[in-house]
Amino acid sequence: MRPGGNGGVNLKYNTVIGEIVSPVRIVIPTPLRQYAGNQDIIEVEAASVGDALDTLVERHDQLRRHLFAEDGRLRNFVNVYVNEEDIRYLERDGTPLKAGDTISIVPSIAGGSSSLMDRLASKRKDVLSSAEIKRYSRHLILPEVGMAGQLKLKQSSALVIGAGGLGVPLTQYLSAAGVGRLGIVDFDVIDETNLHRQVLYGTKDVGRKKVEVARERVAQINPNVDVQTYDTKLSSENALDILRDYDVIIDGT
Repeated sequence: MRPGGNGGVNLKYNTVIGEIVSPVRIVIPTPLRQYAGNQDIIEVEAASVGDALDTLVERHDQLRRHLFAEDGRLRNFVNVYVNEEDIRYLERDGTPLKAGDTISIVPSIAGGSSSLMDRLASKRKDVLSSAEIKRYSRHLILPEVGMAGQLKLKQSSALVIGAGGLGVPLTQYLSAAGVGRLGIVDFDVIDETNLHRQVLYGTKDVGRKKVEVARERVAQINPNVDVQTYDTKLSSENALDILRDYDVIIDGT
């Protein structure tokens, strides 16, 4: 018998699965909208969260690899909420839906790194802490990067030679991207004529060593990066000792 008496809500009965399917909304996060026809909200009819997500990726196949791993499970950095309730604390993908429910996809882990385990994870090179996952969430949803790529960044090291017009943006972007260890070589001090293009420095920094200020700024950008500075001019005498400890050498002079 087809269910009735729904109070005016347009419910449907799926004769294949034998369940009532309800109209619900799925909120698409900004980074994923390009894979969903640039839509921010998509309406589907589903009996459970799993059904809703299946319908979503059937309509927009490009979303599949961003949301699901090869084994068909949700990627571990993708959180799903039903009306602000995390499905991990409900019935996961079996969480039933009712008409008017809103499903939100959140490609990051909320919260900070106050726990001991999370602080320890931030020091390890083989895992990302929850704070790091939140920080790099826009990287993690890119199939070209993902969790494996972000871990490679965390495990890598780069040396920037020169902390001037080229070295400054290199330093900023490498630290923001999450490179694990960053070396900076420069023997110069900050001059007022540097300020219009070397945006890592400010007026109060004039006269200070570039590597000293660069270390402070990198710590502000990303405290997870291990910064090594070399207040010296790179030469044939010291090059091998400095360069050999890094995966990538970038000439920013």
